[in-house]
Amino acid sequence: MISSKRFQLPNDPVQIITKLYDQFIKSYGNLCKRKNPELTGIFSKEKGKILSLDIGSRTLKIALFCLSKDMPELLQYDIKELGSSDSEDNNKAILDFINNFITVNSILDKDIIINAQDLDSVIMKRISLPNMPQREMEEAIKWEIKGDAPFDLEQAQIDWQIIGEYTDKDGAKRKDIMVGCVKNDFIDKYAKPIKEAGLNVVDIKLMPFNFSYIFSYVLEKLEIPKSGTASVLDIGATFSTFLIYKECKLSFLRNLPFSSDQLTMGMSGTLVSDAGKIELTTQKAEEMKIEFGIPRDPEEVLKDGIKGSQIISLMRPALERLISEINRSINYYVSKFEDEFPQNLFLTGGGSNLKGLDVYLQNELKCNVRKLSLTNIIATKQNIDKDARNKGMAQLNNLTGAAIGAGKSPSFLPKEYKTEKAEALQKMSLRVIGVVLGVVFLFSLVVVRSEVNDYKNRLKNARLHLEAIGAISDLNNKVASKLTLVEQIERDKMPPDWVLKELSNITPPSCLLESLEINQEKNLLILNGYVVTAPQNLEGDLMGFMEKLEASPFFNATSLSSSSKASYDGKDVLKFEIRSVLAR
Repeated sequence: MISSKRFQLPNDPVQIITKLYDQFIKSYGNLCKRKNPELTGIFSKEKGKILSLDIGSRTLKIALFCLSKDMPELLQYDIKELGSSDSEDNNKAILDFINNFITVNSILDKDIIINAQDLDSVIMKRISLPNMPQREMEEAIKWEIKGDAPFDLEQAQIDWQIIGEYTDKDGAKRKDIMVGCVKNDFIDKYAKPIKEAGLNVVDIKLMPFNFSYIFSYVLEKLEIPKSGTASVLDIGATFSTFLIYKECKLSFLRNLPFSSDQLTMGMSGTLVSDAGKIELTTQKAEEMKIEFGIPRDPEEVLKDGIKGSQIISLMRPALERLISEINRSINYYVSKFEDEFPQNLFLTGGGSNLKGLDVYLQNELKCNVRKLSLTNIIATKQNIDKDARNKGMAQLNNLTGAAIGAGKSPSFLPKEYKTEKAEALQKMSLRVIGVVLGVVFLFSLVVVRSEVNDYKNRLKNARLHLEAIGAISDLNNKVASKLTLVEQIERDKMPPDWVLKELSNITPPSCLLESLEINQEKNLLILNGYVVTAPQNLEGDLMGFMEKLEASPFFNATSLSSSSKASYDGKDVLKFEIRSVLAR
């Protein structure tokens, strides 16, 4: 049955086809979502959910984000240690890890970002180039970094981020550029098996660039100017990376010979305590590192008679080497690029959870040191354990940055991966267009018929409305008259709550009201009660009450109808009845 509501279509045939096409795509997209979830992203105009995978030297990290808002929402995550160093075993472990995460969390969205951290497959370098057309930059960049690349640049993916522009001493304009390069072997090693497992690899990211995406949120939350310089120390299991960002863009990076594992190895050995000789195995050293971190009190007995000073002495060589390398990196950056000293150092990575590390670095480096925490910035699903999230967030910063930067430059996804979805869309579009054209002609016939029926129904409804208008008008006039009468009556009456509030304000404590009557028809107030006070004050208090009534703007012509002596609760009282005219 066709509704009497008119169906509106544009007059322009092109607009008609466009509107019908959009409606068809929307309907067909919903059908595809039910029948084939992999095609959902083709028709959806909103960002959906995306997986972010980090393949580290010792751990695998994966997280599911919702990208429907400006800042992604963390829906679920998992972290797993890699048990084997064998490449084939690791590849199998990675696929099993991903598939298990997808199955356990019932994930239908198959888009995934891969974060590259393989030192043998990635190079990054800051270079300076003169201004040139965009199409010429890639070749110029290859020429500039070819001496630093241990592999063929033609077999790699290259992208870059412009740090800033400046004018050199000769007056020529130049650009400072941070270049990233990922070897195709890395993509073949990880991306292809993941793609063959049914996932859609939508981007490949590098950790140093990922932090650029989240820095603006962190600095804004901490009320730190974004125009300044800040540094990041990413502490991993086998190596650490020191990075400097200027105006939220990567300006410097250097891998440092410091890691969480090195700190554990430095703690291993034989100690002498009050309990005798204690052999600190690697496992026991790791446990003590996690439980106590860097002890603040050297005299504190930590465990098995081991003092804090003993642990500090074991950690000191590695920590002092870390301080030396950071200072060396900062001094080089400041002198080389004539920039300011970073006043803020952010810690991230699994090693940043070491207790007392932030305090130690702050005391040694003389700058503000804090964890790079997104806990109070990004939303998380309620079913994620709060304590586990706070501990794991330091390892999820890289994944979060990759999710924010999904589809943005720098991206190291090969062109064939980028064009797959576009090719699928083109093939689908050809089929859709044929169907749409047929639907347009059929729908045009339906529209014409619906228009004819619509005009008939409108004419019939107009006649019915015309007949009803007279009766409705008469009824409206009667209702208006009654409302006017009601308003007039209500306007002439004083609200009882006003009367009660005024009485509560002027009635003296010695006067007890037994009853009151508000007669709106006669516009009269009748008060009955007692005056309870000393015998010599009975009449005085009663007269004082009447004077207050007479002085009130709510009452007129106050008179004493009757008064007589009586007994109340064993006392002599004065019983009274007062009448007063309600003011209008």
